[in-house]
Amino acid sequence: MSSAKRVSKPRETWRTDSTNVLDRYLLAKTGQLIRDVTADLEALGRELDALRQEVLDSRGAKDAAYIRRTIAAQRYLELGSRAVLLFSIFPPAWLLGTAGLTAALCVDTLERQGVTPARGEVLVTGATGGVGSIAVALLGRLGYNVAAVTGKASEAGFLRALGATTVLSRDEFNDGASRVLLKERWAGVVDTVGDALLASAIKATRYGGSIAACGNAASPKLELTVFPFILRGVNLLGIDSANCPLEIRTSLWRRLGNDLLLRPT
Repeated sequence: MSSAKRVSKPRETWRTDSTNVLDRYLLAKTGQLIRDVTADLEALGRELDALRQEVLDSRGAKDAAYIRRTIAAQRYLELGSRAVLLFSIFPPAWLLGTAGLTAALCVDTLERQGVTPARGEVLVTGATGGVGSIAVALLGRLGYNVAAVTGKASEAGFLRALGATTVLSRDEFNDGASRVLLKERWAGVVDTVGDALLASAIKATRYGGSIAACGNAASPKLELTVFPFILRGVNLLGIDSANCPLEIRTSLWRRLGNDLLLRPT
């Protein structure tokens, strides 16, 4: 018995006859979005054209001028949306968006674990980096006593301006890292670097405290004993912004804009 060969459906691809490399790149990266937006804009354009013709036929020059202004505004908005797409292909835009979301996720996670300003100091490692600096600013605006760890002594003034009350050098912070437990100090931690700094932060976290770990700038390794977890009930919480659900992203962006970054001091 001969078996019928299964023919797979060809995968839909996005192409353009434009010779412009940017147009090809945008279509390849945002195919479905472009198609949906284009369809909406075309439908809106047809409606506006029909309305314009109706006004020209029945209303006169004054209303015709109004319609022309409306159509012009619509076209400028379309150009603006293309500019946003253009800007989004550059790394600074990606880094800013991801850093803000990740920092907000870290702060939100600590809050959900009961880490409040009254509980004590909150530590931020890699504090001069993108995620770290935003986390310092957010925690400072929320009233936390923020300790920032950095390897750049010259940035101490910058970190204090963001909201840090204490600035620690990396070497100072790692002093005594060979011990299995350190003196309890941190109510919560936002860690962006991993490796020895994260291990030291965990060892010095207070009973029932929480660590939001979101990066591995130093190393993905983590060498420590289980004692901080079984003797102090410390919580090590992973932060993943890449697969964060849309509803959570929307809520955090709204909070960043309306509650944290734009709230009067």
